[in-house]
Amino acid sequence: MKDTFEIRLTGEGMKPGLVRSHELAELMEAIEDLVTAETLKHAPDVKRDELIVGLYEIADKSVGLKFKTTLASLVIPIFTAATTAVAENRFDDLTPQTIKSLHTISNFTKRHQAKTEFKTFESVEPIAVISPETIIPVEFKITGQTELFAKILRVGGKVA
Repeated sequence: MKDTFEIRLTGEGMKPGLVRSHELAELMEAIEDLVTAETLKHAPDVKRDELIVGLYEIADKSVGLKFKTTLASLVIPIFTAATTAVAENRFDDLTPQTIKSLHTISNFTKRHQAKTEFKTFESVEPIAVISPETIIPVEFKITGQTELFAKILRVGGKVA
């Protein structure tokens, strides 16, 4: 299926039924935010409401979360590029929202001593892996123009 990608959680205790539902929900939200943020960055003409990232299957043996998406021809290459950036430690290429989502995923892997693998429909091997040792940087760049406005209240001891 060319409109799918997968996040696989591996490690001790990573089986459906052994991970709390609210933790999986938090993880799925982070994945949706990651995909949405990167897609909106690369395709600003896409409306947030048009983009759906939906869970369609949970695989057994480890926790494999399989997602389908609308606009797959656009989203899957962007997902691949973003996860490749993670694999190559090029976090400057990612949006601040993506970094925040990666922190959520990284915290989950550290809490459970697991690994999170990112795959697409065509990749046998994971594109990127987040393990407990993976360091997601906290710092990120903010770019853009800023205008500062000020009012002078006092000069040389005299009130203006």
